[in-house]
Amino acid sequence: MGRLESSRKNLITGTIYQVLYLVMNFFVRILILKKAGIEALSLNGLFLEVASLLAISELGAGTAISYSLYKPLAERDHDRIASVMRIFKKTYRIIGCTIFLLGLLLMPFLGKLINKMDVDIGFVRLVFLLILIQASVPYFYSYKMLLLNADQKNHIANRINILIRTLFFIAEGLALILTGRYIVYLLIEILYNVCFQIVTSLETDRLYPYLKNAKPLPREQIKEIIRNIRRGFFGKLSNKVLNTTDNILISTLIGTTMVGVYSQYSMLINAFLRLFSQTNTSIVGSVGNLLATETPEYCEHRFRNITWLFFAGGSFVSLCFLAGSSPFIRAVLGKDFQMSYGVLVILAMNLAFEITKMPLWTFFEAGGLFKENQFISVAGAVLNIVTSIVLGKFFGLAGIFAGTFLSLLLMAELKAATLYKKIFLRGARAMFWLYLGIHAADIALVYGFITWNKIENDILAFFVNCIFAAAVSLLSTVVAFWKSPYAADGKRMIARFLHLRRRQKRS
Repeated sequence: MGRLESSRKNLITGTIYQVLYLVMNFFVRILILKKAGIEALSLNGLFLEVASLLAISELGAGTAISYSLYKPLAERDHDRIASVMRIFKKTYRIIGCTIFLLGLLLMPFLGKLINKMDVDIGFVRLVFLLILIQASVPYFYSYKMLLLNADQKNHIANRINILIRTLFFIAEGLALILTGRYIVYLLIEILYNVCFQIVTSLETDRLYPYLKNAKPLPREQIKEIIRNIRRGFFGKLSNKVLNTTDNILISTLIGTTMVGVYSQYSMLINAFLRLFSQTNTSIVGSVGNLLATETPEYCEHRFRNITWLFFAGGSFVSLCFLAGSSPFIRAVLGKDFQMSYGVLVILAMNLAFEITKMPLWTFFEAGGLFKENQFISVAGAVLNIVTSIVLGKFFGLAGIFAGTFLSLLLMAELKAATLYKKIFLRGARAMFWLYLGIHAADIALVYGFITWNKIENDILAFFVNCIFAAAVSLLSTVVAFWKSPYAADGKRMIARFLHLRRRQKRS
C-alpha cells in the first residue's frame, strides 16, 4: 500500500470518528450540564487537564520510539520491530504506574486548584481519582497503537473506535438521563478506555504475530533510544504546557466556574483540532517513510504542499468558529455561557495558527531532531507560563490565551529555521509570517462584520455569520495563492486522493 493510499484510509476513518465524537460528545456535555450541574462540568474540564499534565512522564517516549520504528518498518525488519516494541511495552507500563502515583501524591492539594466554587472536597477527590484511573490505565495497552501509527495503519484503530465509542456514548447518555450521576458517567468512561485498548491490542497481535518473538536490543541501540526519549521530553513538554494549562490558570486566576463556561468553546476548538490532528496523524507514518527514503529537495517540496493545505483548512475553521460559536452557544445554552468577542478573536487566532503549524511539528519530530527540540521547547514553555500568568492578571481570559499565542509563534519560527537547516539543507522560508498575516487580516474582517450586523435571531445569525466567514476564507486563499506552485501541487494532491477513491469504488 502506497503512502497516499495509506494516508487516505487513515484520513477517511479518522474524519468519520471525529465527526461522530463531536456530535455525541456535545450531547453528553449538555446532559452533564443539565443533570449534574455546572460544577461537575467545570471539575471535568479542570481535572482532565490536570491528568493530562501528569502524563509528563510519557513526554518524548512515544515520539522517540516511533522514530526508531520508521526505518525497520520500511525495510520490513521484523526482528528489529519486535525488539523496539519490547522496549515500548516496558516503558509505557512504567509510565502508567507513574501517572497514577503522581496523581495520588497530588490528592491532598486539590483544594488549592478550586477557586470561587462551593463543592464538597470528598466529591472532588472521588472525581479526580476516577479521572486519574481513566488517564493511567490505557498506557498498559496503548503502546501497540503507536505501531499501527508508525506503520500507516491508523484506520484499523479508527474503525474499532467508531464502534466502541458510539456504544459507550449511548450508554453514558442513558446513564445520565436515568441517574443524573456524574460518577456513573466517569465509571462508564473508564470501562470504554479499557475495552478499546484491549480490542485494539488483540487486533495488533493478530496483524503482527512476530511481536511475540521479541529479543533484547543491543546495549548501544537501547542507549540511543533513551537519549532520544530524554531529548524528546523537552519537545513534548512545551506542547503539554501549551495545551494543558489554560483551564488550571483560568481556575486559579479567575474562578473554577469559568472553566465550565469556557469548556463549551474549548469543546468546539478541540473538535477542530482533533479533526486536523487526525489528518496530521494519518500522514505521520508517511512522513517518516518520506524522510527515510527521499531527497531533501523532494521532502521540502512536500512539506510546503502539506503546510499550505493545513493553512487553508485552519483559515476556514477558525473564521467559522469566530463567526458562529457565540450564536450557537446562545441558541443551545443561553447568554450566560457566552464569552466576549475580544477573547474569541484571540482564540480564533490561536486555532488558525495551531492548525497551520501541525505539519512543521510532524516533520520536525519525524526527522529525529530531538536534541534541537529540547532547547526550543524549554524556551516556548517558559514564555507561555510567564506571559499567560502576567497577561492573565491584567487582561483576564484574553491575556491567558495571548500568552499561548506568543509561545506558539516563537517555537514555530525557531523550528522552521532548524528544520530547513538540518533536514532540507537550505535557508528557511518566511512562509509562516505570510500565513500569520493572512489569518490576522481575515479575522479582523470577520470580527468587523459580526460586530456590525445586529441580527437578533441566534440561528439566523449563526448561518449568516458562518457563510460570510467561509466566503472570506475561500476568497483570501484564492487571491493570495492563485499562482503559488505549492498551492497548485496541494490541489493536485487532493485531486489524486479523490481520483484514487473513485477508482477503488469502480473496482
